Amino acid sequence: MSINTMEYKGYTALIEYSAEDECLIGHVIGINDRLGFDGESIAEITQNFHDVLDNYLALCEKTGKQPELPKSGKLSLRLPVEFHASVAQQA
Repeated sequence: MSINTMEYKGYTALIEYSAEDECLIGHVIGINDRLGFDGESIAEITQNFHDVLDNYLALCEKTGKQPELPKSGKLSLRLPVEFHASVAQQA
């Protein structure tokens, strides 16, 4: 199974090829809400990704729900200066 990603409106989708199903399968990553889609070509999976995300954002607006923002994977921590200096020196 080969893995790739695509981005749209700041959201990232993980795209996998399923040899068993002979199609592309995608889902939006970095949020807790589950958004999945599929397609038989790059053009179709791209359009379906855009459609599912546009529908999600429209539904959130219609229901008054704040859409979940994608997580970047970055985490900032505040450390005591001495500890930070010690870690930097050891690195």
